Amino acid sequence: PSWIMGDFHYHNEYEIYLTMTDGIKIFVNGKTYQANRGALVVYNSSDMHRVVIPPDVEYERYVIHFMPEYINHLSQPDADLLDCFMNRGIDFRHIIQLNDEQLDYLLGLFKKALSHYQSPTYGSSIYNQIILAEILLFINPLFSTITPPIITSNGYMTVQPILKYIHENIDNQLSIKDI
Repeated sequence: PSWIMGDFHYHNEYEIYLTMTDGIKIFVNGKTYQANRGALVVYNSSDMHRVVIPPDVEYERYVIHFMPEYINHLSQPDADLLDCFMNRGIDFRHIIQLNDEQLDYLLGLFKKALSHYQSPTYGSSIYNQIILAEILLFINPLFSTITPPIITSNGYMTVQPILKYIHENIDNQLSIKDI
C-alpha cells in the first residue's frame, strides 16, 4: 500500500527532503509541485506542507530535520547556511530537481550521515554536524537566484539582523527591548 501523509503540518525544526519516488505531489503554503526522483525540497518552521503519493507506489525518501541553532553558529558572512530557509523572495520555489551528478553527491552525504546516526562511533555527533554543514553548503547555491539582488542601502543592512533575530526567536515572547 501507498504511504499516506495526513493533514497539512509544519515542524518546529527545518527540514531537507529528498524524494526517490516519481509522480508525487508536494503542497507547500498554497503552492503545488510535481516531484520525481531527485527532487529536493526545503521547509522552514513556518512552511505548511503535505506530500501526496500515488496509490500502490513504494515510497522512498531521505529526510533531515534540524533546529537552526544546531548549525547556524557555523555560518559566515559569505556563507549563511540557513539562507534557503530564511531569505526567500515572493517567487521562492521550495523544490528543485537535481541532475544525476548532484543527486549522487547528495545521496553520498545523506548515506554518510545515516551511517553515523545508525552506528554511532567516536565523534559521530561532530561528523553529523559537519555533514549537515556540507549539505547546506551544497544546496544553498542551488536554491539561490541566478542574479541575486544588489543591496546598497545602509537601511537594509541595519534592518536585516533585526529580521533575522525575529525569525530565529519567533516562538519566544519578543519585545522591542529584546530587539
